[in-house]
Amino acid sequence: WYYEGLSWQESADLLQATAPGTFLVRDSSDPRFLFSLSVQTERGPTSVRLHYVCGSFRLDAEPRLAPLMPLFHCVVQLVEHYVERTRHRREDKPPRDKEQVWVDARGQMYSHIVLRSPLYKRSQRPSLQHLARLAINKQLR
Repeated sequence: WYYEGLSWQESADLLQATAPGTFLVRDSSDPRFLFSLSVQTERGPTSVRLHYVCGSFRLDAEPRLAPLMPLFHCVVQLVEHYVERTRHRREDKPPRDKEQVWVDARGQMYSHIVLRSPLYKRSQRPSLQHLARLAINKQLR
């Protein structure tokens, strides 16, 4: 679900016909950032930059909210965190005060952050090595 060299528009095209919560990680088109997370939301595909700060990754956020964002040692941990939060959240409940949400260009909240399943490359299934890595990481948590 890592797509090297994929543009924002290409990621939007790939995600367009997928279910909400489908995601992929790609190189950021902004040279100040290493990666972006592209996700299919209720309103269509969106992308968020992944900040690399003092050896840790976090989702992009407004400057006043950035210190409140959880930090992760790697992108895989960040993704796993939001996938787990999605699994354990009830969809019918509105977001609470300190909950992380998607916001539009005007800064208006429009949904929970929902990550359900990665968009695997069509010609590839996860390698045994990758599946083993995921199993080990899950056991270490």
